[in-house]
Amino acid sequence: MKSVAILLDGGFVRHKLYRALARQHATSKDIMRFVQACLRPADEELFRIYYYGWALKRKATQELLK
Repeated sequence: MKSVAILLDGGFVRHKLYRALARQHATSKDIMRFVQACLRPADEELFRIYYYGWALKRKATQELLK
């Protein structure tokens, strides 16, 4: 069985679930159901969810390119 890590864009997922749930805000249980639906139950198990909800407020610089 493979362990799978999933990266979620919180704004995108909340927007999609809001529309799918008939204009109700998603709960953590709704998000977990969404994640479980993304997995193949026969050969994948959830290892970790990486969730980010907003972009950085400042510009990121790449020090190596300066």
